[in-house]
Amino acid sequence: MVFSILSHLANILFNLVFWKIFATYTTNVDFNKMFAYSMMTEGITSIIMIQGGSPTRVGRIVRRAVQDGSFSSYILLPYNTIRHTYLKGLGLSIFNITFGILEIIIAIIINFASISPLSVFYFILSLILAIWMSLILNMFEGALSIVYTEASGIKNALAHIQRLLSGRMIPISLFPILLRMIAQYSPFSITAYIPAQLIFNQIEEGNITSYLLIGLLWCIFLYLLVHLFWKSSLKKYEAYGL
Repeated sequence: MVFSILSHLANILFNLVFWKIFATYTTNVDFNKMFAYSMMTEGITSIIMIQGGSPTRVGRIVRRAVQDGSFSSYILLPYNTIRHTYLKGLGLSIFNITFGILEIIIAIIINFASISPLSVFYFILSLILAIWMSLILNMFEGALSIVYTEASGIKNALAHIQRLLSGRMIPISLFPILLRMIAQYSPFSITAYIPAQLIFNQIEEGNITSYLLIGLLWCIFLYLLVHLFWKSSLKKYEAYGL
C-alpha cells in the first residue's frame, strides 16, 4: 500500500510539473485546466480498473490461476467465471479506486467553473461506457492469459496503445490531425478522454451524442467479439488443461 501511495503521489507531482512547464512555454494553454484534465483522466482510469495503462488485475488473476493449476476450480464452480474474476480484481483494486475518486474530486474543485449539471449527466453516461470497455479489456487479457500464460508482451503493447489513444497522457485535442482522428474514434477514447472532456464541457453539444453512440457501438461490437474469444479459450483449456 505504501508503494501504491508513493506511486500515485509521484504521478500527481509529475503531471503538476509537466503541465506547469508546458503552460509556461506554450501559448493559449491554461495550466489549471490541463492539470485538472490530467487528474480527471488518472482518476477515471483508476476507478475503471485500467490504472497503470492496462487491465492488469483480471489478466494477472487468470494467468496465476492457470500457472498454479487453480483455474480448474474456477471453471467447476457454479457461477460465472468472468464475473468471479472481475469482482475479485475489483476487490484487489479497492485502494486504487478510492484514490481515483479523490483525484476526480480534486479535478472538479480545480476546474469547477467549467462544470454544469448537464455535463455531469453526460459524464455519468460516458463513465458507464468506460466501465463496460474496461470489462471488455479485462476479458480480453484474461482470455489471452488462458491460452498464452506468458502473454506479457501482448499485454504491454496493449497497455501502451491504450495509454496513448485514450488521451490519458496528453489530451487528444493536442494530437497531430491524423493521429487525432484515429484516437477520437478508437475504442480507447471512451476510457479517459471523452469522459474528461464531457464533464468540463469541452465537447460541442452537437457532437456529444455522436461520441457516446460511437463508444456504445464499440462496446457492443468488442464485447461480442471478446466474449466469443473468452468462450473459445475456456474450451481449449477444458480440453487440454483440466
